[in-house]
Amino acid sequence: MTFFRRVHGPAWLDFLEFNRMRNQMEHAWKTLRGGVDRIRDTYSAGVFPLINVSEDEDSLTLTAELPGVKVEDLEITIKGETLTLKGEKKIPDRPKEANFFRKERVEGTFSRSLTLPVRVAIDKAAASVKNGILTVALPKAAEAKAHQVAVKSE
Repeated sequence: MTFFRRVHGPAWLDFLEFNRMRNQMEHAWKTLRGGVDRIRDTYSAGVFPLINVSEDEDSLTLTAELPGVKVEDLEITIKGETLTLKGEKKIPDRPKEANFFRKERVEGTFSRSLTLPVRVAIDKAAASVKNGILTVALPKAAEAKAHQVAVKSE
């Protein structure tokens, strides 16, 4: 099944027309947007921070990439089996009235929540940041740990 129906002329004319329309839409979007300095400074366009969670016999370990986030701007909460990571990334050297040519460093608030695969001992959880990497150690709750059952012969 074809999505473009050729009415007159060779097939390559359809491609040229499609390409022309795409270029016009990109130009219109850039004009309506009014430049990157009007874009709201949030992480809504992507996933932030990037997170890994690993598990061993006794604990879970969460690591998150948080470059430029200060410890005082970070909040970690655990409720039941849900861990929530909230914070704010600020860029202090940003000129207030600058018109950016390119703006890839963003600032703003972020929030990520994830369901942990097991219950953890919340009172024994610990977190630290080193070189922009957050590490959260989450010891498993006693009921979440594997217990070996002895088998008796009769």
